[in-house]
Amino acid sequence: MSRASRVAALGAGLILAAGAFGVSALYVPGVALVLIALAARLTVGLAARRARVTLELGAASVEEGLPAPLRIRARGWPFALSRAELCPLPGGEWRSVPLMGLDQELRLSPARRGEHEIGPAVVRFADPFGIYSRERSSETARLLVLPRVHRVPRHQLELTLGLGRTRRLLDDGPDVEGLRPYRQGAPASRIHWLTVARVGRLVERRAERDAEDMPVTVVLDASHPDSAEALDSAVRAAASLCLGLAAHGGCALLLPGSGEALPIRSDLGSWPYIHARLAHVKAGSGPSWGAVARAQSVIWVGARRADPERRGTGPVSCTVSPLPRGDRPVLFAVAGCSVQPALVAAASAA
Repeated sequence: MSRASRVAALGAGLILAAGAFGVSALYVPGVALVLIALAARLTVGLAARRARVTLELGAASVEEGLPAPLRIRARGWPFALSRAELCPLPGGEWRSVPLMGLDQELRLSPARRGEHEIGPAVVRFADPFGIYSRERSSETARLLVLPRVHRVPRHQLELTLGLGRTRRLLDDGPDVEGLRPYRQGAPASRIHWLTVARVGRLVERRAERDAEDMPVTVVLDASHPDSAEALDSAVRAAASLCLGLAAHGGCALLLPGSGEALPIRSDLGSWPYIHARLAHVKAGSGPSWGAVARAQSVIWVGARRADPERRGTGPVSCTVSPLPRGDRPVLFAVAGCSVQPALVAAASAA
């Protein structure tokens, strides 16, 4: 039973007692209590019915560490006799709302990557005596928090593959990467006849690099992470390396549980989609190494210490982990992870 109902019941009891025992003095407080309870319900209910509260995000996604703009609008009823309070977000402090309404901008700083439910904002109406109250809530909003990307200088990217091969792989232009062996069924217009005359076999022009044509493939391993923080660091490192390598010729990314690597070209056309995929990476899935069997060079990124005794099928050139191995040199650090050369050509932690 609500407080208003109890007050009304008390007033009704006083009225009955006044009639039963002939005590006319009890009629006044009895009627007053009933009227107060009814007035509280009426005014508060009317104010809540006419009120509106909305929550709007300024962006559907934001990178870790950056504030997300949030706008909250609350509109009351200027003729309401009740008071109004607003709680912008669950667990926040209640603040008074003017009778003419409130239009407020806030800044959110989500702690972790992934998809977060924001809200609802709640407006609470109550009578001056606190007898009756009603709440109106806004719709919730969803915010995608993307992993933070750190800048990786080119000289560090050149250390990534080691053995002096990185510059050649990054600097290859259309003359080297623009052709490939002719595939059965490809249109004749793609055949590069000058090269056919020179080498004596069919080759075709490549409109753009596929994932297997990329000089570098980054493999993200989310299996058996040391901690949630370690997995977040690994995801940030993978995103940072991919974006750095893409600016110097492109790369490919193999996500946990995926059957194929995704190409990231220098125009970054696929990056928004891949960045969103990285935000949803969860612990538990390992890479499908068969998808990178033909990769030119592989960078393994994981959330645990790399194990050189367990081998994958790709030519792993280095490992990236927040838990570096003591038996390998650290080439450089990115996003809290250490980049180390692989001791064995095919060593990985899958």
